[in-house]
Amino acid sequence: MRPLDRKLLRELGRSKRSLAAIVAIVALGVMCFVGLWATHTNLQLAREDYDARTRLADFWIELRRVPASAAEELARHPAVAEIRHRIQFPVTVDMPGYPRPIGGLMLTMPDEPKPVVNDLVLRRGRPLTGPRVNEVIISPKFADAHGLGPSDAIDLIVRG
Repeated sequence: MRPLDRKLLRELGRSKRSLAAIVAIVALGVMCFVGLWATHTNLQLAREDYDARTRLADFWIELRRVPASAAEELARHPAVAEIRHRIQFPVTVDMPGYPRPIGGLMLTMPDEPKPVVNDLVLRRGRPLTGPRVNEVIISPKFADAHGLGPSDAIDLIVRG
């Protein structure tokens, strides 16, 4: 063994605690990096899965009073993968016990549940099927905040 190697071993032996602290800090840093990397990867996969399940659109354009023939013409464009036209308008939700009405947005949905662009994810209840009246789908936050569940009734004021 060369004299420099012996000196190195002697110095390392004298500073065991410092060496152990450095090793512990490096190990902790590696563990934190691996944990954060795994969390980032899982969040990214969850977002991609949600986007795929709901068929989230890359972008959308809101048009007013466009005839269905214009939507069909746009759908034939080679850069357009799919068009979902629907009607939307503001409504007022009249909840008992609230001094002021609550604003809402009404959207039309297809008669039969099928994969559509920007689809809904139902957490409770069932999808709307067929031509039904007096049924709505509300956001989970709104339902929780107002204590609403499936089969509960709310009053909507539509266009006055």
